[in-house]
Amino acid sequence: MKKTNIARLAVTAGLTLAMGAGMMAPATVAFAADATTTGNITINKVDGNDTTFTGYQIFTGKVEEVNGQKKVSDLDWANKDVKAAVESVSKKTFNTAQDGADWITQQITGTDSTTAVEANSTANALAKAVSGVTKTTTVKPDTATNLSAGYWLFVTTASTVGDNEAATAPIFAVVGGSAVKVTEKDSVPTVTKKLANGDTSGSTGVGKVLSYEVDGTISSDVATFSTYKYVFTDTLSNGLDYVDGSVKVTVDGKDVTDHVTTKTYADHVLTVGFDNLKAVTGLTKDSKVVVTYQAKVNSHAIAGTGSNLDNHVKLEYSNNPHTTDTGKITTVPPVKEYTYQLKLVKRDRDTEKALDGASFTIKNSDGKYVQSDGSLGDSVYTFTANGDNGFTVNGLDAGTYTVDETVAPDGYQKTGEFTFTITPTISTSGDNKGALTDLGLTVANNSDVIAGTPDGTKGDHQLQPKADTATDVANGTVTVTVGDKQEITMPLTGMKGTTALMVYGSAILVISAAAYLKHKRNASNDDAE
Repeated sequence: MKKTNIARLAVTAGLTLAMGAGMMAPATVAFAADATTTGNITINKVDGNDTTFTGYQIFTGKVEEVNGQKKVSDLDWANKDVKAAVESVSKKTFNTAQDGADWITQQITGTDSTTAVEANSTANALAKAVSGVTKTTTVKPDTATNLSAGYWLFVTTASTVGDNEAATAPIFAVVGGSAVKVTEKDSVPTVTKKLANGDTSGSTGVGKVLSYEVDGTISSDVATFSTYKYVFTDTLSNGLDYVDGSVKVTVDGKDVTDHVTTKTYADHVLTVGFDNLKAVTGLTKDSKVVVTYQAKVNSHAIAGTGSNLDNHVKLEYSNNPHTTDTGKITTVPPVKEYTYQLKLVKRDRDTEKALDGASFTIKNSDGKYVQSDGSLGDSVYTFTANGDNGFTVNGLDAGTYTVDETVAPDGYQKTGEFTFTITPTISTSGDNKGALTDLGLTVANNSDVIAGTPDGTKGDHQLQPKADTATDVANGTVTVTVGDKQEITMPLTGMKGTTALMVYGSAILVISAAAYLKHKRNASNDDAE
């Protein structure tokens, strides 16, 4: 049997008054000439519901129109089972059908076509009792069905209600005379999920904490339920870890976290909800339930379109005030986040040969250092590029990063600082809403650095990027190539002879200077004599 969803209950007519009034007057109206013994009823379904209805006739009779109202005369019980069901609720024995109609009229008052009867009301008790009898009539939705005139109860056929659907609350109606048209009093609960900033998709990085919000509505006939189960099950992907203790639940803005009866987290599944939401004071058909929590991106995050940072929520809720069945609704599409990975290769600027041993640090725009797993921290982490594979760091967020080469390969000069910027495109509408559709990469502040891989032209003293190699959307990869200049000491000939000449020249200068000084002293002595 398909699970029944949220039921809505509105008594749409009294026994002897117009359906809009919903109350019952004594069934003693004079029988007019135009009174009928049959009539048509059409029950229009609400959007999303593909259910059928079961009809239970309570009284037979003749129906006439009086001042726009349907009134019934010549009342009889439809069958003995129905009479017994009504007597079980009234705790009375009725000698005639008129006695039963009078009692119902006195018990059910103040109802109309939109009324959701209270769980402990007589109308709800009658619906439970009468819908248990065996003689029934099937009514298809949106289809005129001809029935014998009288007073009827209609409920959703439980076996025809599935997930994402809802059972209507019992409908009481006078059938006969002009055609009757009603709409099942229904509102299937809704559930939506988003990030705290209102988005349903975006970019993130390892170590970052995401704040989620799950919003749910409830049945329009919640008053008819004696208990109302309401439970969210949120399945997080392997790339996310729930932040312990971060769950908060509100109803109409009021914090009711302490009233939650189910709050568990295991194997990436977070379950939060109520065995009986009606225990929350002030709950109405318009109430809104909001669950917020946080999750942290871990190192298992997968970059690109294969991202495992999606998660979806399922809502399980009571769907029939007369059963314990529940229905389920799942958010579509799920909330999705994306991360990216950098591949950096060091190459000779002239030969384009991949190099070993170059070391780099990477900082984001806030001055935080990228760590080995893509997370951010205050401490410096050094990446080393080797060969054609260079190095790869996963779990980066979109944005701008600054790279500094701290150690160059042997025989090479270090290149200067440069920046690279990751710019994703995520669809915000249409069938691809939330999908990563494009990935952009730009590098700046250094002419020896390119976005992508080199074009293979050697000896031109520069790196030129090969087309369509800068990004890979599917893998979420951005590729950066850093060119280094080789430091070469050219050999020189004649170094030995030149050195000897310099030595001999120096000696001659010293001897000449000494001779000059001696000559000058001797000359001074001669003058003194």
